[in-house]
Amino acid sequence: INNNINCEKDKLPELEQQRQEINKTIYQLNDTLLVNDVSLENQASVGIIDQLKKILNKINLAEEEQVLDKIKKLIKEIRNEINQLLEPTVETEEKKKLESARQKLMELTKQKEERLSEINKSNLKIIAWSEQIRLINEKQSKIKLEIINIEKKLLPSQKAPDNIFNKQISQEIKEKLVLLEVKIKKLKEDINSFNNQQNKIRNQLFVWQKNLQNIQSEINDLMIQINEQKINAARQETKLEDLEIDIRNNFSNLKEIKEHIITEIINTTFVLEKIDALKKQLDQIGGIDPEVEKEYNETKERYDFLDSQVNDLDKTIDSLEKIIKELDVIIKEQFDKEFKNISIKFEEYFKILFNGGNAKIIKITDEVIVKKEDSQNDSNIIENIDESLVAKNFEQQIDLTKIKFLQKNNTAGLAGIEIQATPPGKKIKAVSMLSGGERALTAIALICAIISSNPSPFVVLDEVDASLDEANSERLAKILDDLSHKTQFIVITHNRASMHRSSILYGVTMGNDGVSKLLSIKLDE
Repeated sequence: INNNINCEKDKLPELEQQRQEINKTIYQLNDTLLVNDVSLENQASVGIIDQLKKILNKINLAEEEQVLDKIKKLIKEIRNEINQLLEPTVETEEKKKLESARQKLMELTKQKEERLSEINKSNLKIIAWSEQIRLINEKQSKIKLEIINIEKKLLPSQKAPDNIFNKQISQEIKEKLVLLEVKIKKLKEDINSFNNQQNKIRNQLFVWQKNLQNIQSEINDLMIQINEQKINAARQETKLEDLEIDIRNNFSNLKEIKEHIITEIINTTFVLEKIDALKKQLDQIGGIDPEVEKEYNETKERYDFLDSQVNDLDKTIDSLEKIIKELDVIIKEQFDKEFKNISIKFEEYFKILFNGGNAKIIKITDEVIVKKEDSQNDSNIIENIDESLVAKNFEQQIDLTKIKFLQKNNTAGLAGIEIQATPPGKKIKAVSMLSGGERALTAIALICAIISSNPSPFVVLDEVDASLDEANSERLAKILDDLSHKTQFIVITHNRASMHRSSILYGVTMGNDGVSKLLSIKLDE
């Protein structure tokens, strides 16, 4: 079935090739009129139309007579096979075997129940007879004991020849014992007979059970075969559905090709009219300059070169956009990490300088999200382009999507940093409410926090302690001393506390001669 479907599919490329040949013929005619001044006769046009009609008739014939008939025939055959597999017939061999096995199973089950009933009745009889035997044995034992006692009593009297009465009694007892023994013997024989009969029934029951198991096994095998047949039928049904889907798709493709060719034929008249119009235009224009083709080739070569350059630039821009996104993520992570460390150190140094209080730095973000229609976005982007570019008519050379990307990345970011400082014993909401010395100490604490988090090779401080008193100057000098193992400080100061903590002092002095001199002192030495 799949081979037949594939054969029908193989015909599709041939039809598509014929359609392409028709299009190629039309394009060749059009190019011939544009490049060369070749006259087109009406007979040639009529011949093309006839050729197109013949091709269309062939396609219709192939579609109606070959494809549809074969496909319908295949579908019918597959449906017949599936119906044969799925149709529940009583005449099949599996059904007969299964029904026979079921009947035999029912008969054996019935016989088994009857035998079990007989065994139960026999068991009840055996129990009753066993009870009688037990009672007789007890009675026999009692009689034997009485005989023994009587014989013991009669033993002295047996020696006397005249004790005839005692002998008669003893004789009667012995006769009774004989009768009892005969009766016991008969009961034992009956019990043995019932036991033998019970064993035979049990053996026969065992044989029936074995036969029952064999029949049950055969039934299970038949059920497995039936299930396999059902599974195969379901698979065949699935294959049929898949084939029907493929057939519908192929049939749809054939219809599309047919409709396309019909459209081409309908448009042939329009093409011929266009050819006539182009021919008239060529007549009016006259001969074609031979330099036009050369200029066209040069322009096309230049266009191809510029197009390749544009493609390379697009790839480069995409790569840069990817790198920018990755860098933005890395920068944000590092900035957040360092900002957190600086905030912690800022509060620490603020408390040292102010001997208490609270301080922190807060990020201020400015997110601008503008949602407009695509046309409005394009117009807004063009308005933001430099006026010089607009004046030179370069709007068409600008990739609006790239500008959108840059604007999008620039709309959200860090707008600023807010400093919140509260000296001990005060409630201040803004830094502007601090005094000059407090603002200087706050700024010094922030600078020290930045240096502690990301130290530079050296730091120059120009009279940062000019407005500080002795105690605050001492605290600042201690902080600078602690940070001196991370960076080198160059401090311009007149404060004694700062100079006391320094390692080297450089001073400028002027003598009586009016000449400035540079002095240096290493305090460590």
